[in-house]
Amino acid sequence: MDTKKIKPERRSGSWKQGCTVETTYPGFSFGPDDSGLASIGKIERTYALPGFVASMHPHRDDEIFSYVRSGTVLHLDSMGHEEKISSTRLRVINAGVAFQHEERVLGRDPVEAFHVVLRPEHSGLEPLIQFADITTTQPRPWRLLAARTRAPLILRVKAWLHDAHLDVGPHLLPAHTNRRIARVLIVTKGDVRIGGKCFQRGDIAAVSEQATSLVAIKPADVLLVTADTGGPFFANGLSSGNTVLAKSQPPVPLLGTSRSRFGG
Repeated sequence: MDTKKIKPERRSGSWKQGCTVETTYPGFSFGPDDSGLASIGKIERTYALPGFVASMHPHRDDEIFSYVRSGTVLHLDSMGHEEKISSTRLRVINAGVAFQHEERVLGRDPVEAFHVVLRPEHSGLEPLIQFADITTTQPRPWRLLAARTRAPLILRVKAWLHDAHLDVGPHLLPAHTNRRIARVLIVTKGDVRIGGKCFQRGDIAAVSEQATSLVAIKPADVLLVTADTGGPFFANGLSSGNTVLAKSQPPVPLLGTSRSRFGG
């Protein structure tokens, strides 16, 4: 697999509606059979204006990592949780057998966020929700945010999510003893080069398994998603599943309701 830019397959919403979403299916860059790349189901880049509300909606058999770059979002869910997420507070939804949540943009600042939707190892797991505080300054070089073990946020699949602030110059990619990996790089700021190919802010790139380093052409912030291609994963999640083979699924049962102390 060569390093290559992955273009969004779908754009939805509008500024008039208060939110736009760019959806990237990494698998379509390598063939027509699977919209995902190993356990990486899809990546959504969301822009939302102050006051926007994404009303209660379901997930099933999805592992969703949310990485907010600007603004603040209020999370409410059918299990009764109410938490703010922002550039200093991360969230992972382990949807399991059934999960529903709502999101509201708080304050006066618009929200830019990336949602990495992964495929769990197995279907029908217990639904969970996790939050973790981080510092505003990204590390040099790499910070582990979510993984199967030994990370602030736990995923129920063999995958790793790192972020980094890269000063101008070369930087080694995180090492993995298992070479059966698929990697996707999201450039959230600046410009980088990998194997002679350049990527800028907002670009999403599939990274060759042979690549060991990248070069920051300008100071850059990046999010790196790595998946073990040899590990098991369930590819029929409600949001993370293979859209090529998608079949109609029964609705996710509502587990409860949540009212915000913020009103609205």
